[in-house]
Amino acid sequence: MRGGRAAVREILFIVASVVGRYEPDFIAFRQRLSAAGKSPKVVRIALAHKLLVRLSVKARQVSKVSQANSLQDSPLAETRETPTGNTN
Repeated sequence: MRGGRAAVREILFIVASVVGRYEPDFIAFRQRLSAAGKSPKVVRIALAHKLLVRLSVKARQVSKVSQANSLQDSPLAETRETPTGNTN
């Protein structure tokens, strides 16, 4: 396989193989692909892709929470108007 960042891809495949042995939903996914006659290489790539998608979603969630927290901590947050029209 070629293209992309080789070091990142290598680590992703290693982690995906471990997750594919111990995480219940990944185990079921791996078994389903194997039962469908997919080659080990295809199974490995599919596990890595599934893991990468989940990690991306998690990173996006953490980023949104981090941004929300930084907005609450900003100096501008202290001078927001309350529903009655008064300032804090």
